[in-house]
Amino acid sequence: MTGYVIRRLLQIVPVLIGITLVAFLVFYFTPGDPVALMLGEIGTPEVEAQLRVSLGLDQPAYLQYLRFLGGLVQGDLGTSYLSRLPVTTTLWPALWATFQLTTSALLVAILIGVPVGVLAAVKRARFLDYFSMSFAVAGVSAPVFWTGMLFIYLFSLKLRWFPAGGSESVSSIVLPMFTLGIFCAGFLARMTRSCMLEVLGQDYIRTARAKGLSETIVLAKHAFRNAAIPIVTVVGLQFGSLMGGSILTETVFAWPGIGRVVIQAIFQRDAPTVQGGIVIIGTMFSLINLAVDLLYAKLDPSIRYS
Repeated sequence: MTGYVIRRLLQIVPVLIGITLVAFLVFYFTPGDPVALMLGEIGTPEVEAQLRVSLGLDQPAYLQYLRFLGGLVQGDLGTSYLSRLPVTTTLWPALWATFQLTTSALLVAILIGVPVGVLAAVKRARFLDYFSMSFAVAGVSAPVFWTGMLFIYLFSLKLRWFPAGGSESVSSIVLPMFTLGIFCAGFLARMTRSCMLEVLGQDYIRTARAKGLSETIVLAKHAFRNAAIPIVTVVGLQFGSLMGGSILTETVFAWPGIGRVVIQAIFQRDAPTVQGGIVIIGTMFSLINLAVDLLYAKLDPSIRYS
């Protein structure tokens, strides 16, 4: 197990290098000058030249990229072109905000999607099955920005139960949490139903029932545990995707997450912030995938890593 974890961690390194290289090249060849954007109309050729030297933009592309990688090895993600502050001072709070939103939304998705999917599988081809899958399709099909605006209109403007946006209070997370949670619950419910239906048709399930075990034990101990691996995979992928920035939801609710920060940095051509955000997002996604792989062995004893 330890050797497997070390190999997987080493595999993350070239992936992140490739991601940063692509991000750097896209910014390097995109029209527009960050120095001109920073100075605006007040910039003179002399001031622009001095600023370009101080930012290292006068150097060849490969030297700029190598300087970024050198700082990355030391835990330095660079300095923002606009705020002139270390990128980490902006990204770490944004990452924490996204982590709060993502974990709470996934909790909502699991609490809603898994029971709905199990119920649909147990009551296959009955009213509850059709009703549950209708909910799942509606959750997946509704755009998150539309759901978010609907929630703002109903629960903020009309009922005045929750704030319309921001992160000033604990209640501010409720609306974006349920907006994302319902969307993810639709995927999770459909996956849970499919996995449960496949497992419920197996011989060992019929054997467990023939032994006289209660339906609750059959479903929980035998059926759901064996159906859990693909469900955990979906949860892990959704968690990694959401940690990459739920941009639409964060924008609708003015949530200060990392996706929103990176998008703003792209429009402002703040390359260090964008590259730092990409490194953090790529690292989080890779670590989440590793955690999901390791969880497989806990769910299925037959899986071993050598």
